[in-house]
Amino acid sequence: MSLILKKTLNNERIVFNARLSQARVVSENSSGILAARFGVFQKPIRLEPEKATIITKACRYLHHFLTKETRSTYWPSSEEEITENLILPLQRLVGRNSTTFAKTTRENFCNYFNHEGKI
Repeated sequence: MSLILKKTLNNERIVFNARLSQARVVSENSSGILAARFGVFQKPIRLEPEKATIITKACRYLHHFLTKETRSTYWPSSEEEITENLILPLQRLVGRNSTTFAKTTRENFCNYFNHEGKI
């Protein structure tokens, strides 16, 4: 999902852009941690989406289990800080024009973040 363009910004859309940016940072950090811990994420996974989803979930669960049960041996204190080179960049999509569905979805999130999902 892309940010709302500056020329159409109002207060609600500024809040949406901030929340979307925060979500991207979390997503990029999570991807970087998984890539650092599990070699399967070092290159594209050439499997059917369903199988790739199963592998990703298994790695997430294993990561959470290992951090809770064996934190000192799984993640030494010297590695607590994730460096910039472990964070994977987001790839820009080829097409620049959003579909009507994508625009509607983005507006729905914008409304949610500014009303019932407000922090």
